[in-house]
Amino acid sequence: MSTMDTTTATLKQKAAVITNWIQRCDADHAGSPCKSVAEGITPKRLIHLDPTTSTARLITTPTPVPPYVALSYVWGPAELSLTTITSNLTQMQTAIPTSILPATLSQVFTLCHHLSIPHLWIDALCIVQDDPLDKATEIANMGYIYWNARLQIAAMASRGASHGLLPPPPPVSPSLTPAANLERDYHHLIMRACRSLRQNVWDDALRELYPLLTRGWTFQERILARRCVHFTVTELVWECKRSRWCECEGIEGIQPAAAGNMNLINNMSAAFEACVSMPRDTSESAAVEKVIPMWRECVMGYSKRRLTDPEDRLVAISGIARILRGVEGREKYLAGLWADAMPFELLWRCDQSRVAGLGASKTRRPSWSWCSVDCGVDWPAVEASNRERKEKKADRCEGEFGQSLEYLTSGTYFEGGLSGARVVETRIEPEDVGFGPVDMGMLGLWTRAVDVEVKRHAVAAGWMEAHQTQWVIEGESGGVLPFYPDIRLPEVSVGELERGEDGPVCHDQGGRYVFVEIASKSTEAGRWEAGLVVRKGVGGAYERVGMAGWIVCRAREDGSSFFDCAEYSRFTLV
Repeated sequence: MSTMDTTTATLKQKAAVITNWIQRCDADHAGSPCKSVAEGITPKRLIHLDPTTSTARLITTPTPVPPYVALSYVWGPAELSLTTITSNLTQMQTAIPTSILPATLSQVFTLCHHLSIPHLWIDALCIVQDDPLDKATEIANMGYIYWNARLQIAAMASRGASHGLLPPPPPVSPSLTPAANLERDYHHLIMRACRSLRQNVWDDALRELYPLLTRGWTFQERILARRCVHFTVTELVWECKRSRWCECEGIEGIQPAAAGNMNLINNMSAAFEACVSMPRDTSESAAVEKVIPMWRECVMGYSKRRLTDPEDRLVAISGIARILRGVEGREKYLAGLWADAMPFELLWRCDQSRVAGLGASKTRRPSWSWCSVDCGVDWPAVEASNRERKEKKADRCEGEFGQSLEYLTSGTYFEGGLSGARVVETRIEPEDVGFGPVDMGMLGLWTRAVDVEVKRHAVAAGWMEAHQTQWVIEGESGGVLPFYPDIRLPEVSVGELERGEDGPVCHDQGGRYVFVEIASKSTEAGRWEAGLVVRKGVGGAYERVGMAGWIVCRAREDGSSFFDCAEYSRFTLV
């Protein structure tokens, strides 16, 4: 049997497994959000696969919108052998030359034929790639296109469009995987780990075996998909808004059981659906308490991924932002941050385990948004009291909505009891930018600020282990806070080099850096505070260069304030 015949036979067998899963989902999850409804924004074009002639062509999406499959895949470094452009659009509407399709696209055509789903959406073919208006319109709608698909096919193991849905497993160094008897559980753990991880966790394994999980554009595709089948190097994995299954059935056995078979503790896709499905009468405060953590979890996972064009940093997650904005209480979106979650939103911090994402200066604006850096980011966690934690857990465990968001209580849930800066003005240019790149973003704060020194801690390795950074800021009183720079700080050019107890300590030039208060919390037990480290830029406005503060918002007995002698004033960030 030829390689092509073997591939076709394998795809037919995989289609039978997927068909069974679809039927199981239809039966077990009736009335759930697993089924797409194709309401609102729909793709401009679809691929129609003619079952009688085995031909394919582009069509204008009919009304009502038919069930369609959406493909999630890595384009790869090489140019695709076939894309839709202005000069071949008419030809593609007559007949797509399937003989020159790259392997991944060709195999998903075959798979859809065996699934008896004759409509398909693939970005390279359904978007006119050299038409700026068509491309901008369809990319802006891409979140809804994946959200409304009947099924998503994810080429999880493929490094490029020419590799196919079923590429042979690459040679793997023994250091990338555990012992053979644990490899399958390791695979299941990766497929279940929807929550964000530090940038260096599983990096090698993901690049080698799960390249789709390293790409920026594909993050929102997985989150928004109602039903997705992942083609991994090991097996097929099914993911919907209610369950996760695999061919070996092992992934079901290791999932934590929740009431009513709602195995959603780590399923961010289901948690996202719960956020956007909140009843209209949900209070604004309740909406904020659910939506803000969901958005931050998405940003933390997405920001660790790679983009071919860094300028896509905002647009590649715009589908998630647009759909979350529809929730009650979501109004103003500011270059990746939400206005009604200010000022705590500003306290994102860069993952210091991968400094390659830090440049000597920032080239994207605004500097106060996480879109200005190319590394993973996260936020400080707000620690609740035992009583508050029990109340939150009880509240979130009522009904399926609560269950799907339960895992957020261990991450960055919505802050409370904080004081500090007040946002007095915001301006984004161009004004109609929506969810794409920003030319200029201005933020006016009413806050306090003090001059600080930036230093590498004398025991850098130990400080890194404890606080996930080697850096500190030091105020005039001698108080220090962990510092998480947004830019690369040179060893010598930041200032005079001295000798610390266990090694060199770098001091910045006095007055060069300013610490701006963003949030603080005082209790009988002590004080917690955090803010932005900035430096003066062109025109007298300040640019953010990092965040300083303890990882967890928890009052500290030794927490003397940086700002006791500082006066409130207007502070402008760009």
